[in-house]
Amino acid sequence: MFYSPNNVTSLHRNLFIITVFVLFAILGIRLYQLQIVEYNRYADISEANRIRVISKEAPRGIIYDRNGQIIVGNKSQYNVNLIPFEVGENDSIYHLLSGILNLSETVIRQRVKRNWRGRFLPVKIAEDIDFRTLTELEERRLELPGVMYSLEAIRSFPSQARLSHVLGYLREIDQKDLNIIKDYGYRSGDLVGWKGVEREYENILRGKRGYEYVQVNVFGQEVGKVHDERSVKAQFGNDLYLTVDLGLQVYIEQLLDGKKGAVVVMDAETGEILAMVSKPDYSPALFSGIVKSSVWNDLLNNPDRPLYNRVTQGTYPPGSVFKIVAAMTSLEEDIQDPNATVRCRGVYKLGRRDFKCWKLSGHGRMNLHDAIVNSCNVYFYSLIRKIDLNLWAEYARKFRFGELTRIDLYGESEGVVPDESFLDEKYGDGGWSEGNKLNLVIG
Repeated sequence: MFYSPNNVTSLHRNLFIITVFVLFAILGIRLYQLQIVEYNRYADISEANRIRVISKEAPRGIIYDRNGQIIVGNKSQYNVNLIPFEVGENDSIYHLLSGILNLSETVIRQRVKRNWRGRFLPVKIAEDIDFRTLTELEERRLELPGVMYSLEAIRSFPSQARLSHVLGYLREIDQKDLNIIKDYGYRSGDLVGWKGVEREYENILRGKRGYEYVQVNVFGQEVGKVHDERSVKAQFGNDLYLTVDLGLQVYIEQLLDGKKGAVVVMDAETGEILAMVSKPDYSPALFSGIVKSSVWNDLLNNPDRPLYNRVTQGTYPPGSVFKIVAAMTSLEEDIQDPNATVRCRGVYKLGRRDFKCWKLSGHGRMNLHDAIVNSCNVYFYSLIRKIDLNLWAEYARKFRFGELTRIDLYGESEGVVPDESFLDEKYGDGGWSEGNKLNLVIG
């Protein structure tokens, strides 16, 4: 076959036209894919490169005593956050942060993974940084795209009183609880009330997080505010007033300093708690932010158990209060004439055992009224022998022994009212005697 020069030129021209058409077709398809099919994805990326969402943490409410003195307030601290999308897997950024924050790269990466909330949302990797660290971060900002610092309110304790078991403490929310309450605005890394009134009144003390939108440049530096309808102002938590009197609390804490024990002072007319002390205790300032694992382990492993609230968690014999239960049982069930007397010689004999009165010289003859006034053990030893143990236990429960007080402090333990089944379980059937009843009646 023979081709003329004109035919060859025409063929080349057609091939060129077809090639150009194909290239433009590919370009058109790609533009369609970018602008139509994947528009939302790239729009989000573009927006994230230009607009940054700044989380504004809301301070918790202030806790006051009954006289308006501040027990727990707030103070500011600087935290370090990073944007996962901007940092990516840039090893140089992690290495530089490790040196500045004095944290291993592994720890930083673990915190990013643990507190991850999305590619474009800040993740807290360090808190309460000092001024030197803050300055170095600012000086090296161009080397740390996607890394920022933020101001956050944490708990402060200006009072001389510790009140550690009353106040409780804050703790970083764990994944189990986060799954339950995440719909209420909580997120990974948040501090929540974990014990004491901080826990009991979490929904009152906790504020509502705000959000601010700012414009940033290619280096991640803030260059201006963005007026976005999605911006929300942070709302402070509500304040809380306790019935505690700080002056009285401090006085009792000083009395128990270096000792083990518990003291509660109540207003007998209203039931208000004016002071509550459990010793040993701990400084609530240890929990002002995220507590270090070393501090937490020291508290947990301390043989004196400073985290244990001896007031609400301890169960103790109630003492002579149980005599009132026996007296009421006798009066209600007409077991013994209240005017009948029992001679107290300082000891009560049961078989070969001696059960002593607190007054070893004895009280002399006592009726029910005298026995209550003088808290005479011997009178009530005699009385309890006439009372069926299960009947006495029934009246003890009418006094609400063996029940929770429903005090607004988490983790309260309920006591035990011993009846026949309790003693049978403890000592075995027939393993207990009248002597056990005598010990019970004096508490």
